[in-house]
Amino acid sequence: MDFYLMKGALVLSRLLWGYSILIWVRIMLSWFVRFPQYGGFTYYIAKAVDPYLNIFKKSKMTAGRLDFSPILAIGIIELFRSICEFYGMNGYLTLGLCLYYFLQAFWRYCLSFYFMFAIILLITKTISSFAKNPAYYNMGNQLGDAVSGLTNITKKLFFKNRIGKESTINLITLLWVFALNFALQYLFGYLAMLALELPI
Repeated sequence: MDFYLMKGALVLSRLLWGYSILIWVRIMLSWFVRFPQYGGFTYYIAKAVDPYLNIFKKSKMTAGRLDFSPILAIGIIELFRSICEFYGMNGYLTLGLCLYYFLQAFWRYCLSFYFMFAIILLITKTISSFAKNPAYYNMGNQLGDAVSGLTNITKKLFFKNRIGKESTINLITLLWVFALNFALQYLFGYLAMLALELPI
């Protein structure tokens, strides 16, 4: 009985891996073909993955015009794929292992991805705010809309009763976001190791 369960878990793991590849293909094709035409290659991929992706559209995981909900959708698939693969290879599963894989997936596909994106935008915005060239400044303002929530936190924390220079606000935001990224990376790694040591 265990043998068939293990084989079934491995098959399910491969199917989930293939489905996540289809989601990545759908994401990349949507940059070029927003509304797929009936009967085309893109149409059938959209038909296969859009019902699943639409579940996460309400999560409001957005930064400016960018929607991160597909990354969350892939993260959940990866969580179940990892659990299925481990069980299929080893024949056992514990609560600690499930918690370990959950923490890993949550960090990789939710927090880490967002922090990487935010840091890149904040670097660009900070450089453009120091630049004298109006073209760079305008570009920084356009990109900065996606991280305006982070810069607003800086204003509330450090510039509550005074007006700060935009370049200073951007630089302080970049520094604390960078520090928070490393702190959370360490915390999630530590919690994942603790999860593996759970006796159940």
